[in-house]
Formats: sequence, C-alpha cells, structure tokens
Amino acid sequence: MSALGPLEVERRCSLFLCFALAVVGFSVGLNALLKANQARSYINQLVVPHGIIDLGIHDVFATGAVITAICAFLTIFTGVFCAFTWCPIKHKASLLRIQSWVLFFCAAWLFATLVSYDYFFANRSAQITVNLRGLPIPEPVMQRLANLLNFTRAYRDVYFFKLVAVIPWLTFISAVVTGVVLQLAAGRADASSSNTEQQEKRDRVGP
Repeated sequence: MSALGPLEVERRCSLFLCFALAVVGFSVGLNALLKANQARSYINQLVVPHGIIDLGIHDVFATGAVITAICAFLTIFTGVFCAFTWCPIKHKASLLRIQSWVLFFCAAWLFATLVSYDYFFANRSAQITVNLRGLPIPEPVMQRLANLLNFTRAYRDVYFFKLVAVIPWLTFISAVVTGVVLQLAAGRADASSSNTEQQEKRDRVGP
C-alpha cells in the first residue's frame, strides 16, 4: 500500500473519470437551458396585436436545471476529493467514507431527477398558448402555427433535450462506482490501521 493511502490509483482514476463526466453533464445541461431560453424568447417575440404567446416547458426545464446543478456539485466535490489523494491526512478511513456518502447522496438525487426528466422527455411536449384579446386559440390552430414556425413540440425530438436525457446517466454510474471504490479504500484503511496498532502493541511488549 502506498504512503498516500489504499487503492490510490483506483481512487484517482475513478474520481477523475467522475469529474470529467460531471463536467460533460453540466455542459450539456447548461447548453439545454440556454437553448430552451432562446426558443422561449423567440416564441415570445412573435407577439400579435392584443395577443400573448407563451411557450410552456416548465416541466423539462425545471428538472433539467436540477440535473445541471447536481452535475455542478459533482464537479466540485470530485475535484476536491481528487486533490485530497495527494495529501497525507490522518483518519483517512473516516474521510473516505464521508466522500463516498457525499457521492452516493448526489447519485441518488441525480437518479431521482433523471427518472422524472426522462418521463417528461419521452411522454410530453412543449405547450404553446396564444391568447387574442383574452380568448385562447384552439389546439389545431396552434399545431398549424408550430408547423409554420418549424417548431418541434415533442421533447424527444429536440436534440439538446435528448443529450440531457442520456449523458447524465453516465455521470450517475461513475458517481456510484467512485463511491464504491472509496468505501473499499476506507475498509482497507481500517484494516491497515488495525494491523499497525497491533504491531505497535507487540513492539511495546517485546519478545
């Protein structure tokens, strides 16, 4: 075992991989939020006299924002945890367990949010509503308007929403794997500490 702790290479590799995938997940999430805002602004600019146009994407937008935030947290945590692998720290087993539970918590949070997001992505569509002088426009007319604007209403047909539905799952898997590696490293650190204490006791007692 190296002086820096158990499973040093495995911890560094898994933390770096989780960091990289979290950065990618954050990037695709942020890109989707920006693109969605651009689409919303474009629709809102199509204002007719005495009319109001609104693009309703709150469901997928809200869950996508949470996914982006979780990936940002994972980026920060794994970056800091990776830096710790170069630092000789006492009570390493406790620190490794704390790190693993932080990653498990983020992974569970990400999993729950991804399930909701993927449900919205697969089954729902953007809602375009137009009111003229307070009167709503019928759905067939709205569909024709969407076709004329070349606007895809189904979330599953929008490429930047599709990226968010796929890429963060890799981040989730890497977070779980990294958490398991950290738990294994904590177990080895405990075993090493116990062996060291027993050896010190034998040395004090003498032959």
